[in-house]
Amino acid sequence: MKVRPGDPLPDIALPSTRGRPMSPAEFRGKKHLVLYFYPCNDAPFPELAGCTKEACAFRDRLQNLRDLDAQVIGVSRQGPAEQEAFSGAHNLNFPILSDAEGKLGGALGVPEIRAGKQVFWKRVTFVADKHGIVRNVFPAVHVERHLEEVLTALLPLHRRG
Repeated sequence: MKVRPGDPLPDIALPSTRGRPMSPAEFRGKKHLVLYFYPCNDAPFPELAGCTKEACAFRDRLQNLRDLDAQVIGVSRQGPAEQEAFSGAHNLNFPILSDAEGKLGGALGVPEIRAGKQVFWKRVTFVADKHGIVRNVFPAVHVERHLEEVLTALLPLHRRG
């Protein structure tokens, strides 16, 4: 991982399911940020499975995250149309960014998974404070336990304000 706890998140804007480019930087001074990378929507390979379950877990517990003053953003390498379809199909209530060219994931050092000619992001989550400083990195996400890990990481940030 290029970016570790104590490093700032890069200011890279990407197409989003909100109909406009979004950057982690737009939440500085406003919200803690949970920036989670996942391989792909509707995984074509069994070893990539879990993306829908992870997204729906964030969706279902979004109020808990908001109570801790956090914004969730998902990121994968799929294009904007695929992100829109995935978000709509699962009623996701947070933005998903399209990092098709690998700009944000590359700047953060998110590992890649290659399957033939396709390239996916490995599942990694960054938790940043309101100043855009990374406080936690989860490089080996276990989908079933991950949301609780994120909530636990946000608690001290919320207490500090």
